[in-house]
Amino acid sequence: MISSYVFQRVYRLSFNNALSLREIHVKTLYNFTFSVYHKNDKLATRIFYEICERMFDFSHSACYTYGMISEEKLKILTERAKYDVSCSSSGSGRKNAGGIGNGLPDGCCHSFTPDGRCVSLLKILLSNDCVFDCRYCMSRRSCDVPRATASPEEICELTVDFYKRNYIEGLFLSSAVHISPDHTMEQLVRTVRLLRTKYRFFGYVHVKGIPKADPLLVTEAAK
Repeated sequence: MISSYVFQRVYRLSFNNALSLREIHVKTLYNFTFSVYHKNDKLATRIFYEICERMFDFSHSACYTYGMISEEKLKILTERAKYDVSCSSSGSGRKNAGGIGNGLPDGCCHSFTPDGRCVSLLKILLSNDCVFDCRYCMSRRSCDVPRATASPEEICELTVDFYKRNYIEGLFLSSAVHISPDHTMEQLVRTVRLLRTKYRFFGYVHVKGIPKADPLLVTEAAK
């Protein structure tokens, strides 16, 4: 449990910013809490959850209904993305030996821009719930692994949130074939379109084409 002092501080700051108890939105509270405690993400997360429970009587899982991806879903979709090895640091795990910087096996990867800069990317699948059973693939239908599917809004919220915290400079988005190739490609296109239009994110985006999807959808994703 967080202290009463911490709770009251965030509570007062909320009202000092003209936020009323009835009108305050969970996502607004989320962004506000992390702006106050930007140097300590774990503390900010605990404060956010506890204030939600006190103010709104929300459980942890309910907080994610406002576009924020759950920790379990995030873990599944980033962990399974490491098997897509079409970028510089895919699947490599290296801890520094007295120097700086670590290589992570999942969650982040690296790519290079046309001017030679190395950029960090959020590497994630839209879904690992595949309808096909390709024997080489770790997301195949017969593989006994946890399954998850994210919405385009969840991917967008996560990307922008991580970008604002300076964790990443772009997005590497792939997917298993969920429901059908066309459906999956439509969701990928929708994700990129939302990032560019609604969220005004113009950073680096790498999106994978889905085999057997309509060529028009693949072309739209490449625009």
